[in-house]
Amino acid sequence: MQPAAAETTSLRTASSRGGPPAGEWDERWRSAEAAAQRAIDATLADESVSGGGLSEPALGRLLLSLVPSRAVVVAASSMPIRDLEWFTPVLPDPPRVVANRGANGIDGVCSTARGVATGGSPTVGVVGDLAFLHDVSALVSPLGGAPASCTLVVVDNAGGGIFNFLPQADVLEGSRFEALFGTPQTASVTDVARGFGLAVAEATTEAALEAALRERVGSPGLSVVRVPTPERSENVALHGRIESAVSAAVRSAIAP
Repeated sequence: MQPAAAETTSLRTASSRGGPPAGEWDERWRSAEAAAQRAIDATLADESVSGGGLSEPALGRLLLSLVPSRAVVVAASSMPIRDLEWFTPVLPDPPRVVANRGANGIDGVCSTARGVATGGSPTVGVVGDLAFLHDVSALVSPLGGAPASCTLVVVDNAGGGIFNFLPQADVLEGSRFEALFGTPQTASVTDVARGFGLAVAEATTEAALEAALRERVGSPGLSVVRVPTPERSENVALHGRIESAVSAAVRSAIAP
């Protein structure tokens, strides 16, 4: 317990060691947060003007505000959980968000979402195309009973998007990287879902996503909303532009 107690004491006495007073410290954090949020919005607004479609950061920023607060959101590993954490703004009454802890892979996420839905709350699963295709058995619905409401939002970037952020994306030759890490699939998310008899909506804009979620979330049964996103390398570049904009905005906001 001693280290924790010492750390607490250090934080409480920061101002007595020459740091800013507590009120000023708090205000600087708030200013930095507001500046960061404005920078994210401005960067994403520029992207929408340039016609890039609905990007992964934009989806992460929008989704929780478009889902009813009574719902539960199941976030897949890799990029979906990261984009929700990085880009969702502070919301007055957000839905509950859950994720598989300890299961770092992509298998079983759709099944998890369907399991969560049996608890009675409308459920939205946010998964990448690989997570969706790796768990197609979850799309089988038994006959009889009252079907739970589960909507799978499939972020379709044609492969494993997180690997484009890692060093191997710069080291390996393009086709080699795609074969080993990107792993784009030939199966169509839309065709697979419809093959199981599911309703599928395509959302390429904020308005289309909002309309699809309004129609499906809370309705009985399983449905799919496919969100095609820009090419994976473009996604990396967009994340970089957001990071640069946020860094500059925060430095300016907290400059003495």
